[in-house]
This record gives sequence, structure tokens and C-alpha cells, in this order.
Amino acid sequence: MSLTYKQLELDLWGGLKTALTEPETADMELLWHSLEDAIAHQDTNGQLLVAGDAITQIVQVYVKRANGILDSLEVSDSSEGPVLDEDFLSGLMRQSMTLDLSDLMEEFAFDDVE
Repeated sequence: MSLTYKQLELDLWGGLKTALTEPETADMELLWHSLEDAIAHQDTNGQLLVAGDAITQIVQVYVKRANGILDSLEVSDSSEGPVLDEDFLSGLMRQSMTLDLSDLMEEFAFDDVE
């Protein structure tokens, strides 16, 4: 393995280490491109080895990012689901509704039957 490819692989592992410590700010697209660059000129066994380890760590970054989002919604602390502000859904909810059907109604006259 040449020095250039070793450097690409080191960049990949360094980027993954940083992403695991700060998953909210991780550039996932850059990580995937770093992985592609790191395995581009390796043999099949090397590609599978590096890609398997890297994908495992990338998935861990996604998991940490998702857990951070869920924690911010307080889902894990509330047995009733996520805690939302009172006005979070106010634009989507109606408090009351009136429906005027008078235009759709027709006058009905009873004929006198003897």
C-alpha cells in the first residue's frame, strides 16, 4: 500500500473519530467520500475489511446523532411521548368549527292530503 492510500485511510479514521465525538456536526457526506477514496485502490479483501469497519463506525455516528435528537425532545424521560410546546401544533389544529348547510337545504312543502 502506497503512502497516499495510507494517508487517505488515516484521514478516514481521523474523520470518523471526530464524528463519533461530535455527531451533531459531523459531515456525513464527507465521511462517505473519504471511505470511497480510502478503498478505491485496494484489493477486494482490503476494501471489505476497511469498508466494514468504517461503515460500522458511520452507523454509530448516525445512532449517536439520532439519540441526541431524541434526548432533545425528552422522549426518553417522558412516558407519555415527546414533550412539545403548547403552540407547536397550533397552526394545524382548530379549536372550533361551524358549518352552514342552509345553502344545501331545499324547502319542502307538504301537500294537504285528505
